[in-house]
Amino acid sequence: DDDKCGEDAIYGHYLMYRRATTGLEENNNKFSNCSMEQMGPVVISIKNQLLGKINCLTECSQIGYCGNRNVEDDEECDCGFISECTDNCCYPAGGPDAKLSCKLKPSAKCSPSKGPCCSDQCTFHSATHICHKDKTSQDCIGDVRCDGIQATCPLNDTQFFKPIDTPCNQNTALCDRGECNKSICTLIGKTECTLTIPNVIEPLRQRGIDREYLCHIGCFETRTNSCIDTHTLRMPNNYSKNGFGYIHRPGHACAGTAGYCDVFGKCRAVDAEGPLTRLKNMLLNDENIRTL
Repeated sequence: DDDKCGEDAIYGHYLMYRRATTGLEENNNKFSNCSMEQMGPVVISIKNQLLGKINCLTECSQIGYCGNRNVEDDEECDCGFISECTDNCCYPAGGPDAKLSCKLKPSAKCSPSKGPCCSDQCTFHSATHICHKDKTSQDCIGDVRCDGIQATCPLNDTQFFKPIDTPCNQNTALCDRGECNKSICTLIGKTECTLTIPNVIEPLRQRGIDREYLCHIGCFETRTNSCIDTHTLRMPNNYSKNGFGYIHRPGHACAGTAGYCDVFGKCRAVDAEGPLTRLKNMLLNDENIRTL
């Protein structure tokens, strides 16, 4: 049933749902009871090696790879391979002495490959150097400055976070500990929900449907057990109903997850037969596969 498997879950669809979810709703990172009942016995039998099964659920240790331009594990730096490295502070991968690969050169205190707080002169930038610029309405982190002792930009330093409940993403969300992932519905003590049209199963396949309505942000009203359009709710003064105030940004899921909001704030159906699918069907059809 719906309560068990989350087909029409008010708080968002669960993992394993047949379409992609926003990832922001309460159920988006949970398995439904239906999924757990079906998968649980299988996972338990594998983990405990029952019925002749082999436990393949062992944890993999992440191993760094010198030359991928990402500083990992015990690497001091990683500027890529010798043919692409432009870093004067780091020994590249593929050099004559493999033992020196991804190591700092003599006298170098750091490498720009480790982060923006290291200069081209292989020294740390001062504590006045800005390594991250404020992106105004789309970011919950202000100007971030280096600390003078490490190459990485201290983006997780709470002193640079904007205050909690600062409007972000063009007034469609709130800041919370440096992330723009808190619903505006929390300002009035509610949770966010997805607006649907009553008694219409597939609204994007029917004419005359208000597609703009489906892209409005909705808040769940517990008294009526329904999702209410924020355009009809009284919100704080710093949230204007003009512009994108109560409308999901382009690309956000709508009509459940059957559609997405376009740049005009209208819900459009996901094209299941899009260009990539058509290309796949053209190249990987049964006839072509038989002749490969």
